[in-house]
Amino acid sequence: RIVLSYGLYDKGGFLFHSAGIVQNSNGYLFFGKSGSGKTTVAHNSSGYAILSDDLVGVRPMQDRVIAFSTPFWNPGWARQQKGQAPVSGIYRLVKSPRVFIEPIRESLAVSEIISSIPIVPMNPEFCDRLIPTVQSVITRVGVNYLFFTKDNTFWSLIIQEASKG
Repeated sequence: RIVLSYGLYDKGGFLFHSAGIVQNSNGYLFFGKSGSGKTTVAHNSSGYAILSDDLVGVRPMQDRVIAFSTPFWNPGWARQQKGQAPVSGIYRLVKSPRVFIEPIRESLAVSEIISSIPIVPMNPEFCDRLIPTVQSVITRVGVNYLFFTKDNTFWSLIIQEASKG
């Protein structure tokens, strides 16, 4: 994890504590602290490619952001194919009795994402480049809260949001 974290940083990206899921060639990242529902969201995304339920590589490239699989998974998953996809949405998970999406203002989104990047932010000299990288990702993709229940109903809302923009 340490080697991959610094390697991605050197390439202008970061390792992201998130679940990465590919639906119709579009990548979606779901993040939050441990226990927020990353693995639950991955389990409720059967039929879609899962990049990881724990740590996903993220790298801005030209006019898009790419997410890709890593070897890091929570226990209990069968071996998954390596993959990557352009990121179409980033969602901060919030368990809720109903499903809805709410935008996060940029300053809060930066803080939320930085707190979900392992290792690199602990070194203050690396934050000078990491913060603009995260801001670039937010500008290109946007970040929303996803209030969700423990089923797959969130997907219809995400697909509906993706079709708008």
